[in-house]
Amino acid sequence: MKHYGQRDGLPNVQVYDLLGGTDQLLYLGTANGLYRFNGIRFDRIAFEGQPTSISYISESNQTIWCKDFSNRLFYLEKDTLRELSILPAFLKKGLLVNYQVVDSTLYLATRQFLIRYSLRTKKHEILSKNLEDSSNIIDFKISQSYLALAINGSTRIYSLPGFSLEMEIAMPPFNTEITGNSGIFYLAYRGTYEEDALEINPKLKSINRLGKLPAYVHSNFIRVWQNKLFWCTNNGVYEHQRTPQIFERSFLANKRISDFTTDSRGNHWVSTLDHGIYLLPYAANQRLISPLQSEERVTALAKGPDGGFLAGTNMGSILTFSASGASKGTITGKSYDQIQFLDFDEQTGLLYFTHGIADLKGNLIHKQFLGRSLARDRLGNYLFAAGEHVTMAGEQLWSMPLGQKKERYIKQGKQELNIRRQRARKVLYDSFRGIYLVAFTDKLMAYSVLGDEFEITAPNGRSLVVNEMYAAPDNTVWLGTLNDGIWLFKGSTSKPEKANYPGLSGNFIKKIVGSSDGVIWVSTDKGLDCFRPQTNRFDGYREILGIAEVYLYDILALNEKLLLATDQGILQLPINPNIERRAPLLRIKSLQVNGKKWSIDDKVLPVAFKNLRIDYLPIHFQSEGLVYAQYRLGEGDVSWSTLPAGVQSLNLYGLPSGKHELELRLMANDKYSESFYWQFEVAYPIWQRWWFIALMAFCLVAATALLSRSYNKRKTKNKLLEEALASSKLTAMKAQMNPHFLYNVLNSIQGLIYANKKEEAADYLSKFSDLMRLTLNFSDKQWHEISEEISALHLYLQLEAGRFESDFSFDVRIDDATRRENPLVPSMLIQPYVENAIKHGLLHKNGPKRLTVDFSMHASVNRIIISIEDNGIGRKQSAVLAEKRAKSHRSFATQSLQSRLQILNQLLSEPVEVEILDKKNDQMQATGTVVIIRLPFKYN
Repeated sequence: MKHYGQRDGLPNVQVYDLLGGTDQLLYLGTANGLYRFNGIRFDRIAFEGQPTSISYISESNQTIWCKDFSNRLFYLEKDTLRELSILPAFLKKGLLVNYQVVDSTLYLATRQFLIRYSLRTKKHEILSKNLEDSSNIIDFKISQSYLALAINGSTRIYSLPGFSLEMEIAMPPFNTEITGNSGIFYLAYRGTYEEDALEINPKLKSINRLGKLPAYVHSNFIRVWQNKLFWCTNNGVYEHQRTPQIFERSFLANKRISDFTTDSRGNHWVSTLDHGIYLLPYAANQRLISPLQSEERVTALAKGPDGGFLAGTNMGSILTFSASGASKGTITGKSYDQIQFLDFDEQTGLLYFTHGIADLKGNLIHKQFLGRSLARDRLGNYLFAAGEHVTMAGEQLWSMPLGQKKERYIKQGKQELNIRRQRARKVLYDSFRGIYLVAFTDKLMAYSVLGDEFEITAPNGRSLVVNEMYAAPDNTVWLGTLNDGIWLFKGSTSKPEKANYPGLSGNFIKKIVGSSDGVIWVSTDKGLDCFRPQTNRFDGYREILGIAEVYLYDILALNEKLLLATDQGILQLPINPNIERRAPLLRIKSLQVNGKKWSIDDKVLPVAFKNLRIDYLPIHFQSEGLVYAQYRLGEGDVSWSTLPAGVQSLNLYGLPSGKHELELRLMANDKYSESFYWQFEVAYPIWQRWWFIALMAFCLVAATALLSRSYNKRKTKNKLLEEALASSKLTAMKAQMNPHFLYNVLNSIQGLIYANKKEEAADYLSKFSDLMRLTLNFSDKQWHEISEEISALHLYLQLEAGRFESDFSFDVRIDDATRRENPLVPSMLIQPYVENAIKHGLLHKNGPKRLTVDFSMHASVNRIIISIEDNGIGRKQSAVLAEKRAKSHRSFATQSLQSRLQILNQLLSEPVEVEILDKKNDQMQATGTVVIIRLPFKYN
């Protein structure tokens, strides 16, 4: 079971109630209010008024209802809890005991009144008029067409809708709690009252006593779950056994249980008052048995007699269980020395374990430390990994050729051989090849009856450090190593093959077990994996079963079941479980265009488009939070762009005018959600529309005719032509600049491709595509907002970072005034200076490379100041390196920048200033360069 607490984002671990909503989400009533959980993040739902604790949640007609501890009812509407203010006169006279919404009817119970209220007509009816004045309502519940009402001294069953009395059961005047399920009611008592719980069937007019809790266990309530009864207490969950009628503790010992629920996707949840919530995915496929007392843990499992199994604990006890998992008793008491292995010999009825040999009655026949592992050959001899040596015991070992070559001695009336004085982790008898395999701490050895011994190594002669071995039905021996995954010993040679099956969760193999049909389970340091020969791959199950935080001691395959010895007890599930790996769900919450709410039905975005934001809600309870959003634009965009895990909004900037098609989906556990498609259009600016072009042409003709009439008008015309010429030069320079930049970036990506770094190249191409969209949007504008320049600069620097190793870092900063005012800057003016800093300053520097770009506004000098600072080699050393290249070469970016600055200063009333400073240390050594650009204020 998966635990969620404060470290997972749950603000308060005191959870009073749970509800799995029809909207696929989980709702939690906590001391801090109502929370909603999508498997990734806990979100607090806002209150219309004063926030409060939520004690009970329900749902009717897809509306969430809840109550607090202050006689208030709430319903959820548009992500806000709104208070339902009704019948204040009744509520003032007594505590709001409980409520229940059935279709459009609300039932309310105070201490004095039971009220039926129509949510449609807003009319109410008092159902409790015939109650005695001294009666005090304790609880009520509706199930199908019956209503159970608990008052002082009795519980009454009424039929609905007429509210006629059907049954009355005398009860102690305790705090009764009622649970209803399928027309049957279950009655329990809150507190430590040692009274039987009751099962009441109104149709049969029957009352059945279910048994009671142990003394001093505090009762909360009874829940029906998977057609079984569970009693939630302050000391865990107790499961009801029909024969005899008793409750036995089942799981979550020492936890104060507050609720059970099942969400709409079949996940089971348990909430507590002090430890948050627990997820039990696929509870129908698993069963938790053997709840142990105090700090006792099951550390070893073995097949037992009559199809049952045995369990050894960390305190030295050995327990026996039937094939169904029912506890049958204890074979040995506590010795406070951990059981590391168990092995039951069906022929002799003897039990071999870490500390000796015993019979099933607990009589210790042979007291000796037998170590961590045992193997039995076809002659009845035993091989032990005993402490600091490996020993073989039997009746006639000395007559074997192997016995002539090893140290021999008599112990406990049996012949014993000392195979090797070295600690071993695992021993195995390979009956197919007739050899004994011993996994020593330094190597894997094989011994034959004939006395041969040899090391089993990797093909290159490297020793294998093996921790676990398993002989499969197809005579293949699986070798699980400490750090090198799984190897397969197939033939009779000493060269096993590496098992290169995909999907293995870790290379440290802890345990391997299998079944007769070839299904093999592997426990690693990172997971629990299942291998199926039909697929030749491993499928991970630790997260999907909700046991990622559970410590796994041992696993056992028995009777088509898999038993897991964990620190929470013994988990039982099918050896080949049919568990669906569910795809995540995608829900679109809202759209925003330029920061304002936008309707999904309005598919034409404005001309002044800057940003499209889509807020979405991923829903997935199996991924441990690893849900990724992917998107692509248009038919030509075949590659998917992936957002980081946990992100729940998509932002698109600088989309060009024209039609677009967005596709958005979620990915988790190699499963994809249904895609969200949205076709929309960014409107063309007015100057690109035909009627505007025609109008401008007419105006130009008219203006030309007027200007030809006078000399002054001709001078004005000449001045306009000069400005237009300067502007055209600026456009030409910028057009020259874009191919130069494209060359540099594509050259970087080409280097990655030549280095066979395909994934990095694909990532850079995706970023390059985003940058090109922005650049194309800039191509028809001489000026654009500084926020757009920063977005493009971020993408450019991420691309340039690919030319370096991890020693390159950059930081783009903007002060609050600049961010708020968002002034205009010349298009593609800053990027070439950044390019020069990287190419000439940082590219040839050894050690950490840092680049800082700072944007700030200075009203006192009426300037925007951009500072570009690097810790590179400096201009002097860069010039020396440049001389080594062709002397006729001159930086295209430098020529372009000088020409652009000249033209800009012709057009602007206030000039653009550029200052370049050399940084030096105390020894007058170059430590980098600072470029300061001062721009005049300019706004849209």
